[in-house]
Amino acid sequence: MPFFNFKSGQFNIKTIAIALGILFVNIFLFVLIFASDGVGQYIFRTISFILVATLCAAFVQVIYLCTHEHERLIALGNDLANAQAKLSHIEESWDRLIAIVAIELRTPLQVIRGYSSMIISGNFGSLGDEARRMVQTIGELSEKISGATEELISTSTQAKNEIISAKDGIQYSHLGSFWSRKTAFLNILVLSAILLLIVQFFLATSTTVLFMLMLSTAGFIFLCFYVINEVRHEPESEGSIALLETSLGGISKQIETASEQKNLLVTRITTNIREPISTIMSLSTRLAEDSFGETTQETKEAAGKIFEASDRFSTTISSIVQILNA
Repeated sequence: MPFFNFKSGQFNIKTIAIALGILFVNIFLFVLIFASDGVGQYIFRTISFILVATLCAAFVQVIYLCTHEHERLIALGNDLANAQAKLSHIEESWDRLIAIVAIELRTPLQVIRGYSSMIISGNFGSLGDEARRMVQTIGELSEKISGATEELISTSTQAKNEIISAKDGIQYSHLGSFWSRKTAFLNILVLSAILLLIVQFFLATSTTVLFMLMLSTAGFIFLCFYVINEVRHEPESEGSIALLETSLGGISKQIETASEQKNLLVTRITTNIREPISTIMSLSTRLAEDSFGETTQETKEAAGKIFEASDRFSTTISSIVQILNA
């Protein structure tokens, strides 16, 4: 229960007031011990002082724990909010990736597969052996890319669903009775101390003693109500911290998993998509140029369409890789 908050540079007025209240209550009760008229009253007041002093020390400890754990809860809450923001960003990136793959990759890929199939079928005229082998290679590579593209969509969709499940699994702290669960025994001690102080009213031998007893009792009762009011609105700290730490750990693990998934996808894209599409672009360029004189003009134009679609496909793949590396 610090008196000065070094972060804000301000004094904690409530803490100072509580400390002064505890100090005065204990001073009054300690002085009353020496104002006792007999051994019995001396023992009675000593027991009252020890009990009240012990309870005041417990109050200080409880308030300190509440403050410390409240700060811990706030820190965990901030960390959880930041992790959630990262998780939402990852989810958005998967959404973008799925949309791009589903539309901007499938469309040019259909063009490549369609034109290569039509060329092989002889729709644009006859082909020489070398040209036929090149178109067959383009067709085979486009089928390989098609499978890799569908796998990319499937993996991205699964990764997105895992993110959604992780967000749905976040558990927040719940409010409970910190006082009733953690300090139930103190209730009995508080009532006992108040009862002892009230009994002393009837044993007071002078107005001064009675006045000091009244101040001590009133101050102690005020402290009791203040502490109870403060802690009963606090969350069940241990349970709340455990829930937040569990949620934060789950989100952090999911973020790490998502990062690994992205790195794996980049590797797969390079091997299963980028390299084959580069080969298709190279073959379609050679076919369009017809350096070996085995193709018709229509075939050259179809090969040009394949190159344009491959180039568009390659540009889209670069955008996908940028999203995965972000």
